[in-house]
Amino acid sequence: MKRFLQLKNLLGRERPAPRYRYAKGASDPAPIPARPTLPPPTVLSLINNKGGVGKTTLAVNLAAALSLRTRVLLIDLDSQGSASLSLQPASEDAASEDAASEDAASEDVASEDAASLVRVLCDGGDVRAAVRTTAVPGLDLISGGIEMIQGMKRLANLPGAPLRLREALAPLRQRYGFIFIDCAPTFTIFSHNALLASDAYVIPLLPHHLAIEGMGNLFRTLQRLQDAEHPFPPLLGIVLSMVDYRDPSTFERVTYLRKHFRDRVMLSEIPFHIEAAEAPEQAQSIFEYAHDPRIAESYWALSKEILHRSLQLARKTGPDPVSRRVS
Repeated sequence: MKRFLQLKNLLGRERPAPRYRYAKGASDPAPIPARPTLPPPTVLSLINNKGGVGKTTLAVNLAAALSLRTRVLLIDLDSQGSASLSLQPASEDAASEDAASEDAASEDVASEDAASLVRVLCDGGDVRAAVRTTAVPGLDLISGGIEMIQGMKRLANLPGAPLRLREALAPLRQRYGFIFIDCAPTFTIFSHNALLASDAYVIPLLPHHLAIEGMGNLFRTLQRLQDAEHPFPPLLGIVLSMVDYRDPSTFERVTYLRKHFRDRVMLSEIPFHIEAAEAPEQAQSIFEYAHDPRIAESYWALSKEILHRSLQLARKTGPDPVSRRVS
């Protein structure tokens, strides 16, 4: 907690983003403002059909970075519950401080034995009972777990199954500045729910051959499942994660991605760093764990770009685009 607050004070000075080694031929996007304006409440799904691309690590640390600016909710839609294991539940002292700072928050936020998201979606329970506070100030969590495996079968047989998460999140949208949904590395009924509940989606991508092929499979899956009545949200951006330029082929692949997908690839890159893999073992975000500030700064730079792109999207679509997109 002490390290987190120290970093919050440090980053609050708006230090310039670190310089990355960008690929030749990449489009030069518009500069990101040092102090981007907060967009309207935004729901983003992090999705990729390929596992091992750093999706959960990105979801946890991006949520932690944005919790320095606004209140954030992270929803774990993976039966492995990796995002849930990566965050500590709040201590009693922290929970009491949080309750004092938020009006009536203690009435809405449940403890560790909160109702699962499966019961919320399948039985119509109150989603606020599934929310847990974490040790990261301003970051709440709805846990995933093994129960979601059987929940997929139950949910798929219910009427209006793809829209249930969207309806469940309605009471929470105005309470949080950002809601991140960490999807499983396979496209399931929960992934379908996540996309229809989201304003946009983000693809974390490891610049390796199999991961790039997996992203192509994801695009083809979304195209096949696209429904005119319930269309999927737009792509907010592709985030290059675990980028390791010590591998000579990485530069070529990043060059290809930036030339082919242009501004759909985000300017900010998350470099490979061992501390990003070690932090979940301590149930901490990178901002609490990292001894090397460069890895934390990369997530901070990405959080500013997410803010910038979310604000641009809101200006195009207006507030609450989900309601207009899904009737």
